[in-house]
Amino acid sequence: MPPPPDSVLVEPKHPAKGSHLIYLLMLLITNLAYFLSSLVMSHRTRSLTLRMDSNYVLFVVGSLVVSLIDLKLRNARSVKNTFGWARIEFLGNLFNATFLASLSFSSAVDAVQQVIHLSAHDSDGMQE
Repeated sequence: MPPPPDSVLVEPKHPAKGSHLIYLLMLLITNLAYFLSSLVMSHRTRSLTLRMDSNYVLFVVGSLVVSLIDLKLRNARSVKNTFGWARIEFLGNLFNATFLASLSFSSAVDAVQQVIHLSAHDSDGMQE
């Protein structure tokens, strides 16, 4: 069977590099606004659910920052852009995942403390 003619194979059109940058910046601004509002509301209402959500959004913001750095350094070849800089996306996401795990552990400890304090308050109310 002969290969298909070249007119059938169409290369996908990728947006310009500038549009990737604009898209990432818009996502970053939107996520930062959502993070700040979620963080403020979690402190005002003392909600662990909102605080965990704000922790996750902070992780997403960190991933977007790493993507922006990667987008800037991806095609730059210079003496400063060595082997280590080529792995910035992996290292940045590894740091973000570790940061998210520590925030999640902190929230889990707070949740356990809250459950213990609630059960202590409930048992005090029963004795009166």
